[in-house]
Parts: sequence; structure tokens; C-alpha cells
Amino acid sequence: MVMTVRATLPSAISARAGVSRPARQLLASRPRVSPRLQRVVSVRAAVEDEIQTLEKLLELAKKRKEEPVPAAPASTNGAGYSGPSFNIKTFNAISPVGLQRFEAGKYKVSGSSADLDGGEMAIMLRSHKLQESEVPPTVRCIARCGAGVNNIPVDRMTELGIPVFNTPGANANAVKELVICSLLLASRGILEGNNHVNNVINKEEDNDYSKISVRIEKDKSMFGGCEIEGKTLGVVGLGQIGGRVVQAALDLGMKVIGYDPVLSLDAAWKLPGDRMERANDMETLLAKSDYITFHVPYIKSATHHMLNRDNLKL
Repeated sequence: MVMTVRATLPSAISARAGVSRPARQLLASRPRVSPRLQRVVSVRAAVEDEIQTLEKLLELAKKRKEEPVPAAPASTNGAGYSGPSFNIKTFNAISPVGLQRFEAGKYKVSGSSADLDGGEMAIMLRSHKLQESEVPPTVRCIARCGAGVNNIPVDRMTELGIPVFNTPGANANAVKELVICSLLLASRGILEGNNHVNNVINKEEDNDYSKISVRIEKDKSMFGGCEIEGKTLGVVGLGQIGGRVVQAALDLGMKVIGYDPVLSLDAAWKLPGDRMERANDMETLLAKSDYITFHVPYIKSATHHMLNRDNLKL
């Protein structure tokens, strides 16, 4: 008898998938890698790459450290510097503390043009009224050591493309002290009393000290003046200087009223608003004040004649 054998063998091979059943079972049973584990592996690989990069950089740094350092070029104008110098012409006495910031060799600072080499230059000044004729073509900038720039022909410098700088706040404390000093001198009659002693008593008493001392004791009541505590100070302009004057006057027990139509946000935050009265116009300030101090830049179209005969009558 002849036996027929089928050639499909379905239990061994899947004709559709081309993969044996045992192989499919093996693939299905293989554990899958979680996304979190994949991220950990990825981060670890990145860290390893970074470590290798840092190690290479460290090796390069060690090699550079071992290499000989080239000698610095010889200095011709100042210690450690061999390049060209920049000229700075001063028209007023400037504090040495400020001038010392200009490194020797890199800058030549002088009040005389003869000491400068004629190259590019800057101008520094305080109160000197600068004329256009004093600004050579080599000037690259002008610095005013103070707040206002009314002594500099700003419009003409703008046309020439020369920037003009100022230094608001640099002298604020010094001006504040002078304002308080002037306030005390004026209120207590100190200058008048001094002049009376020198020009009247000394002459009338023939410089006899015993007579002078008696006369001073007799006449001193003429110059007693008044205390400023409790008096009202009007401060026009509440910027760097005005703000400090306000605080100093309050500390001396004065009442303060301030006026500034263009008060900046930064300046406003620095003012003791809970202790200072704010005026909305000049007339209000002038009417309420025993003393007045102005701290505004001179601008012909804005502050010229800000204080005048008419409002002084208030």
C-alpha cells in the first residue's frame, strides 16, 4: 500500500509569517525595556561623553601650562602697556582721586595742550565755560564733572558728532553739605557777626583785646538769628542733590516741601514721602517756605527765570 505524506507541515513553519512558532514565542516572552530605563541609559551615555570631553580639555590645559610663556613686549608709555596713548585735556582742577583711574601710559592727562601729543583727545571740565574755538577736530568726547552742561555748547557739539557726558550725583554729597552750611550761616547771622567784629568792634576799640571781649559780649545779641528746627525748607528739584538736601533738613528737624515737575521714578523712590510734603506748583512752595534752595540744571527754555521778581513776592 502506498502512503501519501503532506508537505505543508503547519506545526513547524508558518508560511504567512516566515517565522517558526517557537521563534515567535521566544520573541514574545523577551522582557521589554521601560521608557524610564531608556532615559537613564541615555543620560548615562551623555554623562560619559561629557566626562571624556572634559578629560581631553584637561589634557590640553596641562600641555599649555607646560609650554613656556612668551615674553611681554617692552613698554614704551607706561608699565605693562606699549600701545598708543589717549589725551585728556582738563580745563579745571579735577580731583586726583578721579584722575588716578586713568592708567599711566594709556592716557595722558594735562591742563596744558603743550603736554599732549596732538592726537585724539577728550575734554574734562567743571565750571569752565567752554568755547567752540577750544574744541579742536581731534576731540572725541567732552565730560562735565558735574550735573549741568550749560557751560558747554551742546547743540554745536551735537552737530559735530561729539558726545557730551555729565556726572549727575558725583558731587551730590558735597553740594548737600554746602547747602546746609549756607543755611546755618544765614539763619544764625554768623557772617554778619564776624564782619561786625572785624570791621566795627576791632576798629572802635583800637584792637584792645580786653575792650573787644566786653564789646562782643554786649553786641552778640544783634546776631542771634533763629533756629532752623521747625522752619520750612522749600526744595526745588528733587534729583540726586535735592533728595539728599531733603533728608538732611528733615534730620535737623525742619519741615520740607518739595517741587519737581519732571521727577524721575528712581528719584521718587528715594524720597521720604511720608515726611515730605509735595507741592504741585512753584507758587505753593514759595508761599509756604521760610527758606528756598534750587537744584535744577540751567536750561534756557525751561528753568531760565524760574525764580523771578513776581513769584518772590508770594
